[in-house]
Amino acid sequence: MAKELPKRSEVKKENTWALEDMYETLESWEEDLKKSQSLVFKIEKRKESVTESAKTLLDTLKLYEETMRIFALAANYAHRISDVDTKNTKNQAMRQKTTGIMVDISSRLSFLEPAVLALPEETLDAYIQEEPGLKVYEAWLKEVQRTREHRLSAEMEELLASAGGMQQTPGEVYAIFN
Repeated sequence: MAKELPKRSEVKKENTWALEDMYETLESWEEDLKKSQSLVFKIEKRKESVTESAKTLLDTLKLYEETMRIFALAANYAHRISDVDTKNTKNQAMRQKTTGIMVDISSRLSFLEPAVLALPEETLDAYIQEEPGLKVYEAWLKEVQRTREHRLSAEMEELLASAGGMQQTPGEVYAIFN
């Protein structure tokens, strides 16, 4: 006979996630989602100029890193709160919202890797020498360049990024029903 899981209200506080350490209020969670989306728009404005200089590349990568740091915390929170009670539709909606935003972010920023790929290797090396801050991103930049022959066009990469939500949906539906 299967043992029934206790309700969260029946579990000792010290044995639960401290979600309030991530966000004290839903409003602060919403603010971070909005902030990450506004940062995406800032990055998107650089689409045509992202690799025009070492400085613009560095500034864009820093902005991207900040965007993903903020969004990752918000998405993690939404996933953890939905795990607390998988029957709670409000919590599931939060999780779905972050999934939708992630697909949007992936689609809007799918130009970054093709832009790095379009740089001749010598130019990228010169950028890294010219701008010391790019050293932090060197491994990623070199990995993108290494995979050049296995990459799709910028248009196809964007199409695949926008289809990302379809890949996650079946697993999330299963998790909800399970």
